[in-house]
Amino acid sequence: MWQCQRYQYSLSERPLESLKIIGENANYYFIDKPAGLNSVRLPQGGGSSVADLILEREPSADTYSDKPEDAGLLNRLDRDTSGVLIAAKSRTAWQKGRDAMRAHDIKKSYLILLEGLFPENAIADTYIGTPHRGAKKVKIYRSKPAKSARAIQGITAFSLVKILQNGEFSLVRAECFKAQRHQVRAHAAHLGFPLVGDSLYGAQKKLSVVLPNQQREFLLHAEKLEFNDPISSEKIEIEAKLDFIFE
Repeated sequence: MWQCQRYQYSLSERPLESLKIIGENANYYFIDKPAGLNSVRLPQGGGSSVADLILEREPSADTYSDKPEDAGLLNRLDRDTSGVLIAAKSRTAWQKGRDAMRAHDIKKSYLILLEGLFPENAIADTYIGTPHRGAKKVKIYRSKPAKSARAIQGITAFSLVKILQNGEFSLVRAECFKAQRHQVRAHAAHLGFPLVGDSLYGAQKKLSVVLPNQQREFLLHAEKLEFNDPISSEKIEIEAKLDFIFE
């Protein structure tokens, strides 16, 4: 099994402008994105992004993906979400990596902090739709809806990691092979356990109640990715650990 080499490549002394590469092989870089940094350049602005930092390091990356502003990134994480991003080193690597993503050949694991005492294990298997473009939140359907719902099936497996504050909160691991937009957040809320601080999906308490030093809105961390490199067939497991420890 391929083992990643861990190191940090810093483009600036400012924390949110450093590109933390936690591993690479011949075809891909694996990046640990901090919360508070965009994945790709947003058309309306909104601060620097991982893609900007990649392009500063490797200007030719603007030819790797269909959109130059994606800089060869295979996946995206929301601004407040931290964890593993995959960046291709060539146009071919990006195309084959995207095909693997669409074929659900990449297993994704997230750490999330939820309201309430979560059970040992749970599975959410629903359709997830965005009835209109620009919708701020997704909608959950128990059975396949009409095409107008623009819904895709999503399956998320949840497992309890740690109980916090006498069961008031739960640290949980969520695993899926293809995460639709907001899938983990919406599925957790669908089960009755929204992410702490995620008011969009019904949270009642702010993250600062549990983690006073965290600036993010909620804790959603892309902890691990597992897949076979579609070019070299290497088995890859890449992990980005949380930068803090739950007591």
